[in-house]
Amino acid sequence: MSQCLKQWARRHRVALLASMCSFALAACGGDVLVEGRVPADGASSAASGIVPSSRAVPEGSLVVAEVLVEGRAGPGDVIAETTLRADGTYSLSVPRDSRRLIITVYADEAALEAGAALRAGVLDATVGAVGGVRTMHPLDVESTLEASVFAELGRQHGADTVDTVDLRARIDPAMASAWASMEAEAATEATVTLAEAVLLAQRTRLESFAEAGVSVTQEALFEASLEAAAALDLALDAGTTAETAWAGFHASQREQVTEETQADDQAVSGSEQAASVAFRLHVEAELDTQALRFAAYRRAAILEARAANLTLEALLTAGGAGQTVIDAVVTQGDLLVTALLSASQRAEVPAAFSTWALSISGGSSLSVLGTYLELDTTGSASLEGLIAVQNTARGTLELALETAWLTAGLLNVEVLAGKTADAFAAYRATVIAHLDATGAFGDRGPTAVGILLTTSGALTLG
Repeated sequence: MSQCLKQWARRHRVALLASMCSFALAACGGDVLVEGRVPADGASSAASGIVPSSRAVPEGSLVVAEVLVEGRAGPGDVIAETTLRADGTYSLSVPRDSRRLIITVYADEAALEAGAALRAGVLDATVGAVGGVRTMHPLDVESTLEASVFAELGRQHGADTVDTVDLRARIDPAMASAWASMEAEAATEATVTLAEAVLLAQRTRLESFAEAGVSVTQEALFEASLEAAAALDLALDAGTTAETAWAGFHASQREQVTEETQADDQAVSGSEQAASVAFRLHVEAELDTQALRFAAYRRAAILEARAANLTLEALLTAGGAGQTVIDAVVTQGDLLVTALLSASQRAEVPAAFSTWALSISGGSSLSVLGTYLELDTTGSASLEGLIAVQNTARGTLELALETAWLTAGLLNVEVLAGKTADAFAAYRATVIAHLDATGAFGDRGPTAVGILLTTSGALTLG
């Protein structure tokens, strides 16, 4: 087919879809206007596929909404298109109830046909539109890496198998910066590795929920996160700092996921612990570039820290803790995240977790847990006994994880995810069984165990 015919067919496919929705609004549900911007200083990558160029994004560039097609290399099916305005903004009309779109910027039609994108980003869904407008997060190098990873997963496994909200949470500016500086072949290989790590983390999360007796699907977790994702995008577009915006997202998403799954806070936090281990171990084993490997490792640790901090606050609130104790755990959690964000070497990450865990659940009466339990001599001895059991269980957990990952090359994703979740489930069961046998701490015993499991299980195999 000639280039002219290709352009004619593409434009008429877009026009046909738009006219069909205009003609039958009841059937299509009307359109949603997606509005966003392309920052002028955004870098790009040399990776092949979705981002083969580091060229600037000029006014008049083609902006399209694409639907990925499983098994197809190159661009997806275009369902809407427009051009970039002089101020770097754009507006696209897409069908209401759209899910998992890639918003991509191309220099022109020829670049679109060649798949030579300048920027891209994942629009999780049109859910959260305000007044018929869904605000998109800025299309920069971070969003482009997210879109590249999603494109790899979508083409290999189908777009609807991917929780794009979770995917975006596992990528941050530091990772994107390291990726953008890589040579073409290395950047492309890194994209594949990150896609594998995200897939493994998401499968492990589901397995962990199942081990906790929570029946939930990938799609249900995705749908439960969409309102929080829309609020996140709005904040990012407004210029809110990334970490502030993401902190608000995690708090909101936790509420929605807990409501959807009816899972307790320990199950939700435990699912992220297991997913974090899976993600970290895969990227550390498979990523060759040190800067990206460390950035991905640290990002996973930050996600786990945020999940743990939300769990601890919820556990203490439900357990009747005083506000002073709750404030203390929030303060220590903030210090942990700050330490992780400023970490420049790998060893600083587990060190930060160790300091945090000691302040929360150390055997001293001065720890948050010690204050909550109002420890006397007998209580201190009971806590030391519980901590000893927990330490033994953690050693068993680490050995089980090491064994699983030593044979990782012989296992498929589902088996590896299952073994990771199984190891965490056995760890939790051991500690809980000890408390049940001793009956220590009365009504506050379950909260004490939840705190220990959350802090001491964090950053396993750090």
